[in-house]
Amino acid sequence: MVVPSCRCHSVVAGEAAAFVPAMEALASRNPRRFRFRVALHLVLGYAMFLSATFLALLISLLAVIAALASRMIWLIGAALGSLASGIALLQSLNVHIPPPKGIPILCEDAPQLHAVVDQLAAGTNAPRIDSILLIPEANASITSRYVNGLYGKACTTLRIGLPLLQLLSPAGFRTLLLHEFAHSSGGHGHATIWTARAWESWTQLPLIEEEMGFSARLVLPPLFRWFVPKLTAYSAVLSRVHEFAADRHALKHSRDANLDETLVRTEVGSQFMERRFWPEIWKGARDLPRTPAEVFSRLLPMAKTVSNEDLRLWTTSALQRKSGPLDSHPDLSTRLTAVESTVDPQEWTDTIGSLGFVPTSTAASEYLGRELTRFEKGLTEQWARGSFLIWEDHFKRFEHNREMLQQLKDRENSRALNCEEMIQRALCICSLDGPAASEPFLRSAQAAYPNSPEAAFSLGRCLLAEDKEEGIAYMERVISLVASHIRYEGTVEICKYLRRHGRDEEAIAFSNRVAREDEMQQRIAIERGNISPSDLVISHGLDALRIERISNMVQTLDWVLEAYFFRKPTPLSPDQPLYLLALKPRRGFMIPAFHPGMTAYDQVAALNCYPSETRFLLLDRSEPLLVKKIRKLPDSLLFKR
Repeated sequence: MVVPSCRCHSVVAGEAAAFVPAMEALASRNPRRFRFRVALHLVLGYAMFLSATFLALLISLLAVIAALASRMIWLIGAALGSLASGIALLQSLNVHIPPPKGIPILCEDAPQLHAVVDQLAAGTNAPRIDSILLIPEANASITSRYVNGLYGKACTTLRIGLPLLQLLSPAGFRTLLLHEFAHSSGGHGHATIWTARAWESWTQLPLIEEEMGFSARLVLPPLFRWFVPKLTAYSAVLSRVHEFAADRHALKHSRDANLDETLVRTEVGSQFMERRFWPEIWKGARDLPRTPAEVFSRLLPMAKTVSNEDLRLWTTSALQRKSGPLDSHPDLSTRLTAVESTVDPQEWTDTIGSLGFVPTSTAASEYLGRELTRFEKGLTEQWARGSFLIWEDHFKRFEHNREMLQQLKDRENSRALNCEEMIQRALCICSLDGPAASEPFLRSAQAAYPNSPEAAFSLGRCLLAEDKEEGIAYMERVISLVASHIRYEGTVEICKYLRRHGRDEEAIAFSNRVAREDEMQQRIAIERGNISPSDLVISHGLDALRIERISNMVQTLDWVLEAYFFRKPTPLSPDQPLYLLALKPRRGFMIPAFHPGMTAYDQVAALNCYPSETRFLLLDRSEPLLVKKIRKLPDSLLFKR
C-alpha cells in the first residue's frame, strides 16, 4: 500500500505524533467512527481550502472597490496580493500523482503469473489489476490512481520486487499477494488517493512570507498548523489499521498460508538487500570505471551464501525494531503477535535456516521462467541509467584514495606521519578495503595522539561500521568538542547502530540529548556573539595592574580617543567571562586603518594584552543608549584623550 510520505516540518511532525495515541485508541475501540473522522477531516480540509480561496478573492475584490471609491491607489497592492494568494491556493489543488515506475510484465511474458493474479483478485473481490510492474526493491504494493486526476476510472497497478520473487516460494508469494489484494478489495487504495492528494495540496501551499499576500499571511499559517498535524497522524494510523486488516484478510482467505513466515522472510529479505547485496555491488566501483553489466543476476547466487549467523543477526534486528508513531507500517513483532505467531528471533532463525534462506523452488523460476534472465537484464539497465554518474564519481574517489595512500606510504619512508596524515591513511584504507582493514591504523593514530578528537572520532566511526559497540564510547568522548556538522554525523552513526540492534528508545534518547546540547550551544553562541543596546553591562572585575597594562597598550593606537573595558553577563556560560573593549575613534577615522595590510581590528588584536575572550566594539553615534550604559559604569573608562 502506498501512503503519502512525511515531509512535514519537524515541529509539525512532533505535534502529529502527540495525536497518534488517542487516534490509535479510537481506531481499536470504534473502527467505523475512526474512519468517519478521517473522511470528515479530509472533507474539512478541502472545505477550508475553498473557504480560504473565497476569502482571498473577496478581500481582493473589496480592496479594488475601496480603491476606486476613495481613490487610494495603494489599496491596489493589497488587492493584487490577495488575488495572488487566491490563485496560489487554486494551483495547490492541482495535484499530479505520477504513475508508478517499473518494468512491465506482460501476459505473454508470464502467463502463469497473470493467471494467479487474476485468480486471487477474483477470489478476494478485489478490482482487476490493469498492469504488473517489476521493481528492484524487496517490496510489493498495489497502487491506485484516478485516470482523470480527481474522478473516473481508477487504474490499479501491482508492483512486485524481484528480490521477493527470488527469496519467496510460490506459496509464500501467493500469500503476499493475498495481503496486497486485501488492501485493494477493502478500498484502501481509494482512501490513500484522497489522503495523498490532500497532503500534497496542503504541503505545496505558499507558506513562505515573501510568497504570500496579506490575506494569506492572515489565514494560511494557522490553518496549516491545525490541519496538517492531524492529517499526518490520521494517515499514519489509518495505514497501520489497513495493514492489520490486510493480514487478517489474507489468513481468512487462505488458512494454510504461512503468513507469519512470509512477513519474516520479507523483512529479512529487505535487510539482505540493504546489508549484503547493494554493498557488494557498489564494491565494484573500486576497480570498474563503468557500471557492471551484471547486477540482478548476482542476487540469487549471493543469497545462497547467507549463513545462519547472518540470518540470526538480521532476524533479531527485524524483530527488535519498533515502529515510530508516524510510520506507515507496524513493526514486525507487532504484526506477528496480531496473527498469534512467535516473536522469538532464535526460533525464526532455526525455522528459516532449516527451510533455507533461498527456497528450493522460487516464485521467480515458477512465474517468470525463461524470461527471468531478460527481466534481470532490464532491471540492471534501468538501475545503470539512474546510477552511472554516482558510480563514476565513486570510481574517481577510489582512484584519488589510491593515489593519496601511495603518497602517504612514500612519505612514511622518509619521516613519521603526523596525526592528520595517519588518520588520512586509515580513511583511505577504509575506503578501499573496508573498516576492518583500517581499524589497526586508526588505533595506532589514537594511541600516538590520545588527545586528538579527530583520531578518537574516526576510530569510533570505524568501530560502529564494524558493528562494535566500543565505537560509541570513542565518539561520545569527543562529540561535544567537534564542529556541529561532525556532531550531526556522529549522532546519525550512533543512532543507526542502536536501531540496527533494536534499541530504538536509546537512539531517540541519545538524539534528543544531542539536540538539546546543540540548542544550548546555539543559544550560548547567540548570547556571546550579539551585543545590543538592550544588553546589561557590568564591571570587568580585573585588578588595577592588569587594567593599567591594557590601558597603556591601547593608548599606543593614535586613532583612539576614548577606551572602555567592561563585561557582558553571560548566564548561559558563567564560567567563561565575556570581556568587551569599546573604542571611540577620532573623527573621520575609516576602516581599514592607514597601516598597509592591517585593519583596525588587526591593530587592536595585535596588542595581545587582553583576557581569554575579549570582543572589540567600535563606538559611533548609532548606539547612544549602549554608550550611555557603558559610561555609567564607574571603572569602565581606560582613558580619554
